[in-house]
Amino acid sequence: MSRIKSFFGLSDMESAVYRAALELGTATMQDLARKSGVKRTSIYNFIDKLKEQGFISMTKRKKRILYGATHPKHLVEIQKQNIAQLERTLPELTAIYNKSAQKPRVTFYEGAEGIKEVYADTLREQRPIIALSDWDYMKPILGEQYCD
Repeated sequence: MSRIKSFFGLSDMESAVYRAALELGTATMQDLARKSGVKRTSIYNFIDKLKEQGFISMTKRKKRILYGATHPKHLVEIQKQNIAQLERTLPELTAIYNKSAQKPRVTFYEGAEGIKEVYADTLREQRPIIALSDWDYMKPILGEQYCD
C-alpha cells in the first residue's frame, strides 16, 4: 500500500481505508473502521476528501450509508483527467512563472551619444548581436569609426 500512498499522496489512514474498501467491496463506516484499523471518527475527517478525489463512492440503501472503493482502473482515468487539466492550465502557469532572479531592464538612449552608448554596451556583452540599421542615415551622424 506504500505505492498508493506515495503515488496518490494519501496519508497512512487514507490509504488503509481505501485498501479496506477495496477488500470489502461495499461496506458501512463501521466495517471500514474495523477492517482498516482506523477509528471511525477519524475516517469522518477525510472520507469527503477520498470521495472528491475519486477513491471512494457513497450510496444509500434504506437507512444505511454504504461506501465502496472505486475500481483501480478508474484511478488511471482520474489521473489522465488531472494531467489533461494541468496541460490546459500550463500556458497560464508558464506565463506567470518567473525563472530569472533578475527582471529584464529597459534603458532609453537619445541622440548620437545614446547610440554610441548602445554600441559600447554590446561590446561589453561580447555576444553575437543581430541588428538592422540604416547605415546611410547613421554614418553622417556617428562618423566613420562607428560605421565601418
